[in-house]
Amino acid sequence: MKHSALHIKQILITAISAIAISSSAYAVQPTTLTSNGVPFQALQTQIDNNADLIGENTAALTLLNTEISNINTQINNVDNALADLSLRVHDNTADINSAFGRIANNEDSVATLNDLVATHKIDVLSLQNALKQINVDILEINEQRQD
Repeated sequence: MKHSALHIKQILITAISAIAISSSAYAVQPTTLTSNGVPFQALQTQIDNNADLIGENTAALTLLNTEISNINTQINNVDNALADLSLRVHDNTADINSAFGRIANNEDSVATLNDLVATHKIDVLSLQNALKQINVDILEINEQRQD
């Protein structure tokens, strides 16, 4: 787009220069060049064509500016979504770390319970042995009483 705008400016400058030159030629030879002559008609045609191109480019630039505005809006929406996602990831990371901490505490609790179970098994065995001894003692006492 910049190239065609520059091209249009160069054409306009050339046209203005040609008008200035032809004006001086007109002053020198008033009978051969008139404002309705062929050189002026060619320049007017070129000016009209350039004006049409400028109009077309203006409309195209307006469309491009609208598209750029829409794209910028979409970029802002994506940026906002990324910021929201980043916050959610941060929150999830904190929740995951907290869950790992609770899991570690639970593992410690399970280990403590396993130790208590092992201790109680020993206690139960001791109580069972004591009960067996009591039963043996009762049998001995009963035998002694019967004698």
